[in-house]
Amino acid sequence: ELFGSETDGSRLPVVSDYDLDGDYDVFIRNGSYVETNYNYYHNQTFTTATDYTLQSNVIDNTADDIYSVTLTGNDFTPTGTSLLYYVAAVLDDSWTSFDNFSTSTNLNGVYTWDNNGLTTVAYGDDGFIQFTSDEGDSWTTLSGALENINSVATAGPSFTPVAVGDNGSAYSLSDEGATPVCAGDETENINAVAGTDSNDYAYSAGDSGVVFRADVTADTITCESLVSGTSEDLNGLRVNEDDSVLVAGDNGTLLSSSNGTSFTLFDLGTSEDLNGFASGNSPLYIFGN
Repeated sequence: ELFGSETDGSRLPVVSDYDLDGDYDVFIRNGSYVETNYNYYHNQTFTTATDYTLQSNVIDNTADDIYSVTLTGNDFTPTGTSLLYYVAAVLDDSWTSFDNFSTSTNLNGVYTWDNNGLTTVAYGDDGFIQFTSDEGDSWTTLSGALENINSVATAGPSFTPVAVGDNGSAYSLSDEGATPVCAGDETENINAVAGTDSNDYAYSAGDSGVVFRADVTADTITCESLVSGTSEDLNGLRVNEDDSVLVAGDNGTLLSSSNGTSFTLFDLGTSEDLNGFASGNSPLYIFGN
């Protein structure tokens, strides 16, 4: 073994020309965490003339949820060097098959929310919608949807679930089934829906620049078409707690609204199709083709 099996709590160094560049590389391990953590720190002085890619291995077997990681540069980093950090989680390689879930329909996504208990919806083509409230032990089919379902999200203080799909279709979901809303308001494919529990609206975006919002707190859900300012197909949507809205689409389209009604087009300097957003607390990532 590289570090042996010492558990005396000392910091155990190994020195070697690991990357064969003519410089010594120093790795250090904290021996007191031999059973749970292995921390390797690669300390080396780099020149600004060359881009470097390094990997720092940290294996943590804690059962606690990890919400953030802080990474810093030190004095070994030359002035003017920019540091890009990427953090990845290694998932369990075991998966559980749900015996009571079975379909030959193409699935387009899964959405889970917690409103005094987890609920998960699986959705796909030809109006397929099933949900489970017992972590997959049993699944219930929701009837009423006919079009391909492309996205599901909750909105409003009651976590009202809304589904959107092809040909302008939108549905409010409940134990009784999928109830059409905003019927006839749109005919383009609707590709994304999003909302928050602090906002009364579910926002949807689709082909040809379609954007609309639905008031999910009304006795009868009503929809309002919004002017996006683009005719590009829109693929991804994010609604923030401060009621601001972001929309991503084809040909590098990024729309932003601070009030949820009027949108500004941002130039990201790319013509690639943008498909959605991902983030924790910060920063926000936009991904695409």
